[in-house]
Amino acid sequence: MKLTGTQKLLVCNPFRVYLQRTFEAPRVLSGLKRAPGSTGIEIGCGCGAGALCINRFIDCSRLVCIDVDPEMIACAREYTAHPPKWARTISTDNIVFACEDATRLPYQNNSFDMAFLFGVLNSIREWPQVISEVFRVLKPGGIFSFKEALRPATFFYVSRLYGYLPHIAEDELKACLLGAGFSISLFDVNRLLPGCFVRVKKPPPEVECQE
Repeated sequence: MKLTGTQKLLVCNPFRVYLQRTFEAPRVLSGLKRAPGSTGIEIGCGCGAGALCINRFIDCSRLVCIDVDPEMIACAREYTAHPPKWARTISTDNIVFACEDATRLPYQNNSFDMAFLFGVLNSIREWPQVISEVFRVLKPGGIFSFKEALRPATFFYVSRLYGYLPHIAEDELKACLLGAGFSISLFDVNRLLPGCFVRVKKPPPEVECQE
């Protein structure tokens, strides 16, 4: 689902980037130690700040950043080609931007070691399909780490405000992750935002015992 003009202003403004790099990124990306040669994918790259944050914390040999909106892909390429002051020492040689639909990823099964997103699911109507696709393209043992807004318990859904207010409930998100096959290692809910920081893992295949 492409963002409206108002949604793009909410995503691509300095304050949003400040929150992403100082508050969200450290929680989503810290402690993720991967082997040399690891690959990652970011779902919904927006203006490109997320890609820079990922490279700030994690050494990926290849980072694929997708967005369904070609305007956002162009914006991200420009943003990373001429990064702001806080990101000028961050390498961008490994970043590949692609205009793709997160509900139908064009990548083969078991393609990536890590997957990330920063508050993207609420803007996608078929968000459970995104989770299923992330599970599919992750390698066994792969990590999916993300931050997402949650619908407050008292929230009354108004269809015309879709994409501006969170509509995903905590229990819905947990059930979808488990239903896709992930094991949950972190599901930290912040009641003040409201939102959650989540880290899940695609389990390795079960090894059959030989008699």
